[in-house]
Amino acid sequence: MSVASTVNKHIVWPDNRRKKYDERKKRIRKAGGIGVAWLTPIAQSVVLPVHASTTSTELTNLTALLNGSNEVPPTQDPGTAEAIMNYNSETGNFSISIVTKNFSKFTVSHIHPGAFGESGGPFVTLEPGDTQGNINTTGNIPEEHRAALLAGNTYVNLHNEDHPAGAIRGQLTV
Repeated sequence: MSVASTVNKHIVWPDNRRKKYDERKKRIRKAGGIGVAWLTPIAQSVVLPVHASTTSTELTNLTALLNGSNEVPPTQDPGTAEAIMNYNSETGNFSISIVTKNFSKFTVSHIHPGAFGESGGPFVTLEPGDTQGNINTTGNIPEEHRAALLAGNTYVNLHNEDHPAGAIRGQLTV
């Protein structure tokens, strides 16, 4: 029994969170067995890795703290975010959840190559979430960017109407 299954039995699920959890779990299985499950509706949500398949794979959790001072050049955007990625290094598949705070007028989000302080063109566009930039999606890292991802040389960037070139940014690190 996985940790998430054990925890799941002891959670009092408010409103429709149980249904959303079950829907995400189905999407994770469909995406190849990697992902994160939201266990609480709080902005500082607790997340646990979910291993929906029993096959042996190389799963890596990466995180990023996004803010305007990490942008190149820095912005004064008041928004912040936390990104949590579960990455399968064998297939390149990933799931990512981004939770924002004080972020508005969201337009688009990407994963870019580049060390801290460096910019690079986007290689993955993340499926849009809500108007505040909260995202929960899956995708695939192109093979030519996989080593950079694991080395900490990629970043997540959220754009908004006030900062179309990028409002907040954070390095994805193991």
